[in-house]
Amino acid sequence: MLAHQTQDRPGELRDTSFPGDAATLWNALEAGVPTWIAADGTLCPDHFAQRDGAALPAPGSILALPLRTDAGFHVLLLIAGAAAPLCPEVRDHLRWIQPSLGQGAQRALLAWTLQRREEQGRHIINALDEALALCTEDGTIRQANGPALQLAGLEQVEDLPNIFDPGWHLHDPDGRRLEPSQYPAFTALQTGQAVRDVLVRRHLPGSVQWMSMNAVPWQHDDGRRGVIVSVKDVTEPHLLRQQLELQAQQDELTGLPNRRMFNQAVQALTTRREGGAVLLLDLDRFKLVNDTYGHHIGDALLQVIARRLQHQVQDGLCSRLAGDEFGVVLPGVTAQAARELVSHLLPLLEQPVSLRGVTLHPQVSIGLCATTDPDWEADAWFKGADLALHDAKQQGRSRWSEYTDVLERQHARRVAIEERLRLTLQSGGLTVEYQPIERQGQPGWLDVEALARWEDAELGCVSPTEFIPVAEEAGLMTLLGEQVLRAALTQVHDWSQVTGHPVRVHVNVSGGEMKNPDFARRVSRILRETGCEPAQLITELTESEAVGDVQPVLRQLNALQALGVRIALDDFGTGHSSLSMLEQLPVDSVKIDRSFVQNVDATPRRRSLLSAMLRMGEELGVQVIVEGVETAVERQVLDTLGVQFVQGYQVSRPVPATGLSAGPHGLTLAPVARPLARNSRNV
Repeated sequence: MLAHQTQDRPGELRDTSFPGDAATLWNALEAGVPTWIAADGTLCPDHFAQRDGAALPAPGSILALPLRTDAGFHVLLLIAGAAAPLCPEVRDHLRWIQPSLGQGAQRALLAWTLQRREEQGRHIINALDEALALCTEDGTIRQANGPALQLAGLEQVEDLPNIFDPGWHLHDPDGRRLEPSQYPAFTALQTGQAVRDVLVRRHLPGSVQWMSMNAVPWQHDDGRRGVIVSVKDVTEPHLLRQQLELQAQQDELTGLPNRRMFNQAVQALTTRREGGAVLLLDLDRFKLVNDTYGHHIGDALLQVIARRLQHQVQDGLCSRLAGDEFGVVLPGVTAQAARELVSHLLPLLEQPVSLRGVTLHPQVSIGLCATTDPDWEADAWFKGADLALHDAKQQGRSRWSEYTDVLERQHARRVAIEERLRLTLQSGGLTVEYQPIERQGQPGWLDVEALARWEDAELGCVSPTEFIPVAEEAGLMTLLGEQVLRAALTQVHDWSQVTGHPVRVHVNVSGGEMKNPDFARRVSRILRETGCEPAQLITELTESEAVGDVQPVLRQLNALQALGVRIALDDFGTGHSSLSMLEQLPVDSVKIDRSFVQNVDATPRRRSLLSAMLRMGEELGVQVIVEGVETAVERQVLDTLGVQFVQGYQVSRPVPATGLSAGPHGLTLAPVARPLARNSRNV
């Protein structure tokens, strides 16, 4: 028997168990009358065979009887072995049973279609990775796929426990056991709404399984209700996500919370509005540890500091922010309590530590920002602690400092100075003033020191004590120093043309400039461009800027000396290694600091020191210049000691180039000179 829908084409017919191809059967169906089908596919309607003299169907022909159904199905009944043509009794009988045959065929086809779809559905469900179970209203599992059976460790659906059975051992993500009334299936049945992507933990012997559960309610037309539950094992991706989240929140080296968690904790201070304190800690000279002993020792030191910090701070969050910088957030503490903690914490952090045979003495600088002001924003907390940390380092490191309004004003001033200084350097707005250096018995001056001066349209007259440190921190000293050097050499070249004698200029050089490998080449280029001889330039370097990493400085000084430029050691006697600097550096002259000149007339010990320095300079072949000479009495004592070169207000205050007149004997003060304030610092 063959059945198909009216819209089917011949190639889609469902049965080919009888002779004939699909087209032949389709033609027999469309004929609409009993038709004989020969073995070769020839069709012969039965009513043709009834006519007198008509050719009978070939032996072995099959009778095809089309049947119609109420559901729009067409059925073709194939009868083998019937005698052709049909006798009237058989034709009448077939006509009488035709409706019943059609209905029966319809039911058979529907049952076959349903069975096939159910089989397809089972194949699809079993192919899913998710465990799937069809449950009744009371929780009985009626159907389940293979993954569901594997999840339960069973082989038969009938053996599966009730979906609400506590034996499933379900817990919420925090580990709290779920009651059956908290199961997603129960919620779906109670609310009539789908429950999706519920993360639960299933506790098994020796392990924990993470699962994502969905529950979708269903209801038949007859009123029966139930729920479809799907479960997916997400243990591996969940644990991976937890690990990634931990890495996103935790510093890998120390195990402390990272900057992200620190920022969240600071933000929480603002949200709670109950005040507190924020600390920023920095290991001083940590790079030296890494460079000297290796990064493995540096890492071990960071781990020790982290443990000490965490041990001492019980009611707050300790975090490693980056490199050698740590942060602490103390919610709700008073400023006094925070000060006491920092005072107690600093010496404990700086206790010596032995690491792999190396004994280290860590030094820590700490910035503290504490307030009970509820209106502080997160940025203000961090900025305040950072300013305090910067202040602690400027004061000499290995100490702590607390944020105050004064630090805020100083910071604002520094920012303004840096901003305006950049603009000034871009436009070449710095000026240079000159302070003569007098040689005993010489009628005019042939040596001057160049001093950078800055008067800004917005900030007014800015002292070098302010803008020079800012320029050094902001990386502007190279540009600033080059502008001063060019202006000074240009000026002394002009003076030399008038006097007929080479006028020499002392120019201060910072340690940062001197450590630049291109410094000597830049000096050589500017000498050529200004037309000055190298011997007309004396570069001054303070011993405090030369100590530390001496080798880069020494290379540049040797290169300068090879050019013919002379080297002077400024502020001699004020550092910790003056004599060693004379031995290490190619120094042509030293400038004795003013601290040895003050009250020299009333201090015999100071006169003895000056006398010894003069003899030492003479023995070493080093020219000695005494600076900071301000009174006639001081000058008289120096003359008695045989000092040849002096510099200070007693000779002349710093003046602009127009304040000096060039003559045949050298430079002298012009009739009208505008000296600078007495406390201006040399640059």
